[in-house]
Amino acid sequence: MGVEQVPTFCPLCVSRCGARAIVTDGAFVALEPDPSHPTGAALCIKGKAAPEIVRHPERLLHPLKRTNPKGAADPGWQPITWDEALDTIAARLLALAREHGPESVVFSTTSPSTSAMSDAVDWLNRLRRAFGSPNLCTYMELCGWGRYLASVYTYGEAVPGAYLPDLDHAGCILYWGYNPSVARLAHATGTVAALRRGAKLVVVDPRKAGLAGRADHWLRVRPGTDGALALALTHVMIERGWFDEDFVRRWTNAPLLVRDDTGRLLRAGDLAAGGEPAHYVAWDSVGGGPVGYDPALGRYPVDEARLALSGTHEVATTAGPVACRPAFDLVAAQCRRMAPALAESMTGVPAAEIEQTARTLWQSRPVAFYTWSGLEQHSNTTQTVRAINQLYALTGSFDTRGGNVLFPAVPTNPIDGAGLLAPEQRAKALGRARRPLGPARFEFVTGEDLYTAVLDGDPYPARGLVNFGANPALPEFEEPRISPRSRPDLAHRYPLILTCAKPLWFCETQHRNVASLRKSAPDPQVELHPDTAAARGIAAGDWVRIQTPHGDVRARARFNTSLDRQVVCGQHGWWQACAELGLPGYPPFRPGSANLNLVLRQQPSDPVSGSSPLRASVCDVAAALPDPD
Repeated sequence: MGVEQVPTFCPLCVSRCGARAIVTDGAFVALEPDPSHPTGAALCIKGKAAPEIVRHPERLLHPLKRTNPKGAADPGWQPITWDEALDTIAARLLALAREHGPESVVFSTTSPSTSAMSDAVDWLNRLRRAFGSPNLCTYMELCGWGRYLASVYTYGEAVPGAYLPDLDHAGCILYWGYNPSVARLAHATGTVAALRRGAKLVVVDPRKAGLAGRADHWLRVRPGTDGALALALTHVMIERGWFDEDFVRRWTNAPLLVRDDTGRLLRAGDLAAGGEPAHYVAWDSVGGGPVGYDPALGRYPVDEARLALSGTHEVATTAGPVACRPAFDLVAAQCRRMAPALAESMTGVPAAEIEQTARTLWQSRPVAFYTWSGLEQHSNTTQTVRAINQLYALTGSFDTRGGNVLFPAVPTNPIDGAGLLAPEQRAKALGRARRPLGPARFEFVTGEDLYTAVLDGDPYPARGLVNFGANPALPEFEEPRISPRSRPDLAHRYPLILTCAKPLWFCETQHRNVASLRKSAPDPQVELHPDTAAARGIAAGDWVRIQTPHGDVRARARFNTSLDRQVVCGQHGWWQACAELGLPGYPPFRPGSANLNLVLRQQPSDPVSGSSPLRASVCDVAAALPDPD
């Protein structure tokens, strides 16, 4: 049959890098980049290992049925046919729906961003909604809330989740809590090309990782204090006049008047009997009086350049005169409380660097922006994301060439079955009553709410699980709820800040058993500054214990001089062994574990989204005995 090159793409993550599959005599032997494809400039090491993953002896190829009780040392797996598996599953799900309602079944999937579910999740949602379940557990609160849903409360759209960075035409690229070199390679190659033609790059990350080494500004923020940094940057841009006034007046609610007495937007119905209650009010600084805004038409009766963005204005209402201020004036006042000098004391980013970064964001527009889970795993995720969205709006780069745009796509009919789920069923989503603005509003169930339903039956028992792969008030900064500042009672015992990052070689918890990948990263690692290690008698490569109030786990010390001396960075996902290389696995719940999640907790979570504080916690690091294996 010879050698054949099959055009394809790598489905291991949302980057979907264009590729050519090399097939020799009918066997898949290699995956190579396809430069003719829009995302095919390069492949990461995971994509190149595709043939090895396909042929791996531990890959599951057929359905298996448990024949021994749960908890038994040997599950007694036996192969069965696809027909038997599908018929058994369908019968059990239909029985649960009849006896307890379809909402008693939760559908679950691994993150579509970092798995092949990226191309199947719409079909899963169609199945779930047709079945009648409002519950999808994909841990949106940990991976996606900031990109896709929290931004809806600022933009009404998913920015930057759907409105992606136009890297080909950007004057400045802003990556916040995002390292595309390990998360979305197409963005990394696009950024390198943009830098070659002169674009600026701003990276906000506790580590100098990936493209941060080539950034014009690398802001080494203390984990969990990103909201304070965003407010400080916004403060500088407003105070210096470095913002797009035309965009702000024309395309945001900045000119709309807010009542001092209630803190709510002034309505046309407040001004006179019979006034339209759905219309808002702004202040015409030329005419010296209020003007209405019709949200259905999206325009004012006067030129937007006349609309006031600051000042207190007394407006005659049916209840008497009321003092009002434009929404933009309230934003400015909120950010004024986070001057760069104060932000420096909180974030560790020098005030001068905050000023210089704000200048770059303004002078090098249009700004293309992206973020990832570096911002989505904190107890203050929602307000942090809203603060950054607010900052980005000032640049006027949204929905414009070189900013964040909705790229054209091949026209297709929607297949996710959004209309198949009745409103009364959607209202039953787990956690919706507890967090009405959170993920459950969009049919995404948090892990915490799923476990509560399973263990406690609150608000109703979850009886089945179908698993696939695995304050509109102004934004403000809140110190992470588990940090040396917020918990001084823990600071003496646990003086360091523990964050974590995705390693290049693996897809989340998968592929530690693939030899070509594991040989590059044989052991779990924790990064720390050499001075931090020396103070604890730790040498590079030593086994150490990462200690938190909830226990300790093992890792090898790796020195990173770019880290703040108070910050250490661990890795999650370690459990698999690699028999081919003789490298061990690690018990997920017992002594000797390398499971970072074992020493972290869901609480205290973000009050809106339920996001877990996995990226900013307290810890210490101590020398450990050599690995017994």
